[in-house]
Amino acid sequence: VDASAVHFACGVWGTLATALFATQEGLASAYDLEAPRFYGAFYAPAGQAHQLVATAMVGMAAVCGWVAALMVPFFLGLKASGLLRIPAVNEEIGMDAPRRGGMPFTHLAADGTTPKPEGE
Repeated sequence: VDASAVHFACGVWGTLATALFATQEGLASAYDLEAPRFYGAFYAPAGQAHQLVATAMVGMAAVCGWVAALMVPFFLGLKASGLLRIPAVNEEIGMDAPRRGGMPFTHLAADGTTPKPEGE
């Protein structure tokens, strides 16, 4: 699973979807509000559709900045200490043999197909 696709892209979509599709009734129910002033762009009165979208953009920029500020030094430290990557030989053969003492999918041929039993 690609962490960027799962956490970044889905987080951005969830934030934008709320900014676009949140209804006044939905926000009132979710946050126990009498009458929310701002709600999704598709349901907001004329001239107010930008309010929640702008707030979502600022929030996404803040989260991206926060993550970058914490993770760039972290991964640079891992790289400098030699802990970021596994040895090249292990990349080639996979981590199952050195870490677990065997290879998975031994029933498959090298090209990924299932070999036929001898005599067929």
